[in-house]
Amino acid sequence: MAKFIFTETQLDTIKKSIKENRFITGKDDRYRIECEVEIDNYGLTFKGKEIDDITASKITMVYDIDMEARSYGIKYIMPYNPQGESEIELEVIYYEDEDTQIEETITIPLNWDDAQTEDTDSIGYIGFDSLITIRLKNDEQGGLTSDFITVYKKSI
Repeated sequence: MAKFIFTETQLDTIKKSIKENRFITGKDDRYRIECEVEIDNYGLTFKGKEIDDITASKITMVYDIDMEARSYGIKYIMPYNPQGESEIELEVIYYEDEDTQIEETITIPLNWDDAQTEDTDSIGYIGFDSLITIRLKNDEQGGLTSDFITVYKKSI
C-alpha cells in the first residue's frame, strides 16, 4: 500500500474536482455547461424569520442532445436529460430582529428528475441556457428545501 502526502491546497483542489465531476462518471459524451443559479424564495421564511437574501454558487449541468435526420434534412435537434449536482450550498441572510441580520450556510438536496424545462430564444446555440432557477419551499422544521428546478432550452 502506498502513502501519499498532500498539501492543504492540493487536497482542496482534489475535493473540488471530485465534487464537480462525481455525477457524470462514465458519461464523457454528454454536453456540460457552468450555470448561474437564480433562487426563487418569494414569500418564504427561514427558521420563522424574514429572509433578506439567498445566494448560490455556480453549478455544472450536463445534458444530452438528440437529433433526428431524414433523407431531406434534419427534422429536429433537441437537448434533454439535464442533470447536475445532487445538492447545492446556499448562503441565507435573514433577520433575527429589526436590526440584526444573520448569515448562515445551508446545503439542500436537488432533484433533477423532476426538472421543468422552458423554451427560450435568448441563447444563440442549441442546448440549455447557462441560467437555472431553483424554487425553494419551507419544510416542516422551518428550514428550506428545493421545490423544483427550472432549466431553459433552445431546440429546433
